[in-house]
Amino acid sequence: MRTYEVLFILSPQVPEEEATALVTEFRGVVEKLGATMKNEEAWGRRRLAYPIHKFNEGVYHLFVVETAERDALRDFLTERGIQTGIHYPIPIHLQEAYSDLGLGPGAFPHAERLARETLSLPMYPELTEEQIRGVTDAIREFFALGRPH
Repeated sequence: MRTYEVLFILSPQVPEEEATALVTEFRGVVEKLGATMKNEEAWGRRRLAYPIHKFNEGVYHLFVVETAERDALRDFLTERGIQTGIHYPIPIHLQEAYSDLGLGPGAFPHAERLARETLSLPMYPELTEEQIRGVTDAIREFFALGRPH
């Protein structure tokens, strides 16, 4: 069983009555998850850090595909009302925060390729089977038009 630590911090500017309500709501969410809270008293009411025990499966939040035709596929899906995302467009080594490392383009070619070629498809709990079929049918249609795989 995995342990996740959740840090819940309330600003001192939050009025006491509102802070109490927020902490109560947080506890309710944890209980609905079937999780347990530890060290509640040690942190006080304005800064609560809990290891939460329960989850033994991964949480899927992205469904990512790779294609050299990422931008064309994205445009094609957008024209059909299907939203997509590009979550990691710049590899870490090319971000300004890491410029002092002196790692330019070509230092990590696989990361750079993935930054150019990955596309996140719709993924959320309310997605219906019909909507999933709509996404997959549109992707099939895109590649059937003679674009490279």
